[in-house]
Amino acid sequence: MHASPIPRPRSPAPSRPRARPGGPRTDAPEAERRTPRYLDRTGSPEVGDALRASGLAPDSEASAEVLPPELIDSTVIDAELAEVTASPGIEAERAPGRPTVLQPPAAARAALVAEAPAASAHDSAAVPTDPAREPPEATPEGGASDEAPAGVVPDPEAVPELVATEETAETTEAEAETVPAVPATLDEAVPPPQPEALRAHVPERALTEDEFIAVVESTQTPEQDLAQAAQWLAELRAESEAAKAAILADAQLQKDTVLAAAAAEAEAVRGAAAGAIAGVRSRGAAARSALAAQLQAKKAALAEQVAGQVARVDAASAAKMELAQAQLDERQSRVTASAESEQARPAELAQAEAQRATAALESAAAECDAAGEAEAAKHPGGDDGNPDQRAAAREVGSESAQDIRAKKADLAEDIRSRSDDASTRYGEYAQSVSDQIDMARADLLPSLMEFAAQATASLQASAQGVSDSLDQRHAADLDALQSSEDSAVGQVAQARQASLARMDGEAQAACAGIDTQAGILVANIDVALQETEAVVMGGGEVFLLGVLDVIASARLGLQTAASDGRTALATTAQASVSALGQETQGLAVQVAQVVSSMAAGTRSLVAAADAAGDGIVQGQATQGEQTAEAVALQQDGLIEPVMAQIDEALDEAEAAMTDLTTEFATGLEAGVDESIEQAILPRTDDVETRTAEAADQADDAWYEGLARAIGQIVIGLVIMVAVALVVAAIAAAFGVILTAWTAVMIAGAILLVVGFVLALRARSQQEQLADAPWYEVAAIALGDTVGYVGIHEAASGHDFVTGDRLTEGERTERGTMGVVTMVSLALGVRGAIKGPPGGAFVRPSALPRGLFGMRSGPGGFVGLRGAMGQMGRGMRAVGVEMWAGTRGGASSAVEWVRTRVLRMEPTRPAPELLARVGEPSTAETIRANELPYRLPPEVYVAERGRPIDVSRLDPNQRYLWVVDPEGRVIIAPETQPGFGRVVKHGDLVPGGGGEFRGSARAGGELNARLNRATGEYVWEMDSDSSYSFARTDKGTLTEPSRRAAHDVLTETGTNTEYIDVLAKPRNPNSPTRHTPAAPRPGGAPGVVPARLPPDTSPRAREEGAVVVP
Repeated sequence: MHASPIPRPRSPAPSRPRARPGGPRTDAPEAERRTPRYLDRTGSPEVGDALRASGLAPDSEASAEVLPPELIDSTVIDAELAEVTASPGIEAERAPGRPTVLQPPAAARAALVAEAPAASAHDSAAVPTDPAREPPEATPEGGASDEAPAGVVPDPEAVPELVATEETAETTEAEAETVPAVPATLDEAVPPPQPEALRAHVPERALTEDEFIAVVESTQTPEQDLAQAAQWLAELRAESEAAKAAILADAQLQKDTVLAAAAAEAEAVRGAAAGAIAGVRSRGAAARSALAAQLQAKKAALAEQVAGQVARVDAASAAKMELAQAQLDERQSRVTASAESEQARPAELAQAEAQRATAALESAAAECDAAGEAEAAKHPGGDDGNPDQRAAAREVGSESAQDIRAKKADLAEDIRSRSDDASTRYGEYAQSVSDQIDMARADLLPSLMEFAAQATASLQASAQGVSDSLDQRHAADLDALQSSEDSAVGQVAQARQASLARMDGEAQAACAGIDTQAGILVANIDVALQETEAVVMGGGEVFLLGVLDVIASARLGLQTAASDGRTALATTAQASVSALGQETQGLAVQVAQVVSSMAAGTRSLVAAADAAGDGIVQGQATQGEQTAEAVALQQDGLIEPVMAQIDEALDEAEAAMTDLTTEFATGLEAGVDESIEQAILPRTDDVETRTAEAADQADDAWYEGLARAIGQIVIGLVIMVAVALVVAAIAAAFGVILTAWTAVMIAGAILLVVGFVLALRARSQQEQLADAPWYEVAAIALGDTVGYVGIHEAASGHDFVTGDRLTEGERTERGTMGVVTMVSLALGVRGAIKGPPGGAFVRPSALPRGLFGMRSGPGGFVGLRGAMGQMGRGMRAVGVEMWAGTRGGASSAVEWVRTRVLRMEPTRPAPELLARVGEPSTAETIRANELPYRLPPEVYVAERGRPIDVSRLDPNQRYLWVVDPEGRVIIAPETQPGFGRVVKHGDLVPGGGGEFRGSARAGGELNARLNRATGEYVWEMDSDSSYSFARTDKGTLTEPSRRAAHDVLTETGTNTEYIDVLAKPRNPNSPTRHTPAAPRPGGAPGVVPARLPPDTSPRAREEGAVVVP
């Protein structure tokens, strides 16, 4: 029998990494490896990650190979585990095919799990909470993130002080040498179990006598020995689990120490940075106060300096204005004295000329009286008796004399007014010069003041500009100070951020190293335990004495490894704490340098600002002196030319007043001679001849004047008709057929304008209105045009302008013309307001539009000959319509006399009934293939006292009906042989020349319908006509109009029993309206309708007449 192998002691050695077999499964999912149970067995999730990555972690199959289940007596093992688990603080975890694991109770594990979040929270509290100062997160590849923390923009060029110094780098390297090296992963630090190597090192020895006797006397079976060995291994396993738990707890304690130190140092770093920032802000505030005080001092000095400059400019300007005022007053007195000396001369000259003119007028008046008496003497009294002629001759002579004598006062007044005008002109000259002096005074003094004000404004503007410059300099200094302050604060903040980031990295690295060291210790314990189990249980039968030696050696190695490992953890933690303290000291030195540099720069900035402000204020002083000198030169340059200009005007005014006296004397004499000549015109205008004419016209009767007026009215009407026809011809040349109303209105407007122009020309040439203003002449001409002057002359008996007496014939003639003119104008205005009859200004026409027919398209140019034809058609249409209107007016006058004067039965329907039918209107419908409209051969006309026989109408025909303006009902069949086309409603009332549809009140159709109950035909009366729905007055006639037309037909005496009025319009697209059948019983035999006689057809077609059957 060989002696049992003795295991060699093992301890954690960083230079010899070993794996930890027998630990938890590394192929477990990520979520399972983060559970509290997993953490209880490993102490850190990163250890499991490292084992899983390296593939060295033994799984359940590896454990089964070391200790197959079939070799273990479950009864013995259960008993041994019961003894082990009876100890406090140990629990056993068993699973088929897996090693038995001893671990702390569930309550202890829960406590450990609860400590993990607390430690994490402690770590988070120790790290700066500012999101902008968190260290950059790791990228998925394990490197640092490229994005800078929010709110921090590193700028190495702007903040060179943040670059680490060589001293800091050397300190960091020295600290790194004192910290034990920590392997990167557990795979590198912990080798796999090597039981064969362990057996090779176990020496073989012979049993002692006692051992041999004990073995010989032993009564235990191999199975019992195996169970005993398993029990000892379980006890060793429990001890190893307790050692691992102690190692993990100590590792957590060291991490808490590191994190607490990191939190304390981070707080110290923040405190140092806050103190430095406060120092920077304090120095910046002091510098701002100094700059503000400097600014106020400079502005106060500037205000005092500018106030003195303004006062000097105001005093100099006041002296200039006082001198200019005295010079202007002296020239004002001079011109006033000159004007008063010359102003008395015109009155003396006027008085002499007035006396001469009065004597001349009295002589002419006496001659007029003598001429009247001489003409009266030619018509002596006696048997022949000519009292009217004698009175007329004396009246003309007397009126001429009175007219001359009445002008004496006016002439004298005119002479005096000329004197007054001349005197006024002297004053005008003086006033002109005085106005120039006043204007110069009004312009010069304000200009001088304006120059002073401009200088003051310039000084104030310069003061404001200098003040703005001081403000700008102050703002620039503040900006520079703020930039320096912000830069220093930024440097401190960045240094603090960098220091905190390094401290956080140091703490994290230390904690990671402690976790790795603890993991290596735990893994080595597991490896040693697995090697011991493999040596003890891997040889089949066991030798208990050898097993005891192996287990004792393993226990000693376990205790040594645990002790050494905890010492190494403490060393790592202490090194990290020392590094954190040095980081804090380095930051304090760095921020102190920043504050010192900022303070020096601030002092330099304040000194430079003071020197610059002094230079700015001094520059304004020089500018102010230059401004005062410039304004004095400007004022002198303005006063001298103004005074020279006034002196020149004063000399010219004195010479002009002297010339005016001479000119007035010469002109007054000539003017008085001319006035005398005009005043004695009643004498020089052959008073003898006028007295003779007055005697001859004394017997002019009123009826002679009325005859002359009627002749002029007739001539005017003929002219209006001619002008209306010319207007119609011109419109037709453009392709437009005018209505007679439109043509007459246009002609009236033309004649009104022409009359006003002729009256204005005649009145302008009248001697009495030669000197009248233009608006007075225009007003008189307008009175002539509208008839007012004629009516006034008829009422007053004297000429409106000359005042000459009018004879009875002249009064009648002028009054009649005035009344007719005014009434015609009123009627024309009323007609223009009311609009044309039927609302049509033009007639629908198929004539080509455009001058002489020129238009686009084929055949667009008609030519001059074609245009002349169009003009003739237009004139004919208007002429026929005017003739028809004249006849209608005459007929209406006759009807009025018959009904109102003679009290006879009317021949027309009542106006109320015709109004219900509709007002006369033309139709807008016109088709070229229907022209010219003309009366068809067969036509029926019904009027009062002349009915038509409805039984004579052919049921196989469709009949058209219209009601003309006079109230007659005209009916005609639509189809007539020899007419050339179907009859249209326009053919029943053709317009002038057949160019358009004439006027009608309403229209429609009569269609036969068989009454199957009675076998008789009934005629349906509808409104299917353009005269009902396409009227030029834009109206639409409906059922009430048809019923009124039915009543009009009934009033003519026509039997309308078999004529029904449709309640609704008939659809023009409906099929044939009736079926021919035999005449109704008792109906009148069919007769041939009346036709137009061949010799009357052209006249009837031309004049629009109808044939009454």
